[in-house]
Amino acid sequence: MVSAIQSALDSADKRGCRSVGIALMGAGLFEWPAQDAANAVVGALSAWLRRGTKRTITRVTLFDMDVGKVQAFVKAVTDTHRCDFAAIEGSGLGGGCLGSDPGKVGGGVAKAAPCPLPSAPLPTAAGLTGMHSEGHDAITGAILPPHPAAGAVGLDPVISGSPLDSTPALGHASGQHSAPHPMTSAEASGKRYEPMFEHSMSKVEVRVEVCGALDLDVECLAYGTDIKFSMDGGLAGAIAGAAGQGYIDETMQVARTASPGIGHAIVTGSGALASRGNIKAVAHVAIPMFGHHNKNLLMVSAIQSALDSADKRGCRSVGIALMGAGLFEWPAQDAANAVVGALSAWLRRGTKRTITRVTLFDMDVGKVQAFVKAVTDTHRCDFAAIEGSGLGGGC
Repeated sequence: MVSAIQSALDSADKRGCRSVGIALMGAGLFEWPAQDAANAVVGALSAWLRRGTKRTITRVTLFDMDVGKVQAFVKAVTDTHRCDFAAIEGSGLGGGCLGSDPGKVGGGVAKAAPCPLPSAPLPTAAGLTGMHSEGHDAITGAILPPHPAAGAVGLDPVISGSPLDSTPALGHASGQHSAPHPMTSAEASGKRYEPMFEHSMSKVEVRVEVCGALDLDVECLAYGTDIKFSMDGGLAGAIAGAAGQGYIDETMQVARTASPGIGHAIVTGSGALASRGNIKAVAHVAIPMFGHHNKNLLMVSAIQSALDSADKRGCRSVGIALMGAGLFEWPAQDAANAVVGALSAWLRRGTKRTITRVTLFDMDVGKVQAFVKAVTDTHRCDFAAIEGSGLGGGC
């Protein structure tokens, strides 16, 4: 792993690159635990920076779409390899050698308390910045948006270029120019990847988007929660942190008054979010665990309760997260099928409504792909792709 990372850095440096982005390699098909993979990547990077040779690279970005994996990178920089990095002022993180031997990489790790990690989910492109103590190269850990081409069509990003002279061996890297991929022009114009569909009966527009909840252009944001309406972490915690104490107090008051059970939702104001964008209401949707004997019926009931409440509030657009595929232990595809099925059944009612647009979203590419599959496959007879979206649909 060290050899492979350093081979990649050598190749990029020789090519004259001034900045490099390194994914959390290995923590997937290659079965590396996330922290082991992060330690290996950061260790290889630090050793490469200590060589002291003249280089063109001045910035390295360690990234992943998964918050837990990014936290593993942060821990590797601020704990396991803390003697090699010092936090840049204002980043809000610790760093530097805490009482261990500065001449020994990783020395005394067990003797020093680890630097605290962010307790709430990291925001998109959150800057966690540090400076390598010897090479003086800026190190940034960030959650980056996924490549649009991988977001919803079930394909890996297409990267092409000059043919390689030989296939690199394990532990090495190859470099090549990347040709423009199909979404390059859209990305350059700032367009986000949003497959769009139209519900065949209601004509309501349904979008599928890879993004964070707070980036949505909707009037009502719907997320899954328990019957206690806990806001200690996850998406609920991120929303509460951005919406403020007034929002938290209102939610708790409404929950005490309504006392909704599993399969129901309450809608509140959005607190400070209202001044930041279009989000003026939040639907707190009490959903079942996957192991519940009546899970599908309760999930449908919960989603439709949220839609009813948002519609009565006069909301014209609603963003629905992939509820259940986390703490509630729903497999992503089962959760997506349940959400899309509930939405389609609600739209088929034929009643007059204010909602004209629904956005199905998640930060995780795989979960968004589950949404797309639910729309274009499982429930394909209910949706038709809007021209130009590049996806199929229809029965």
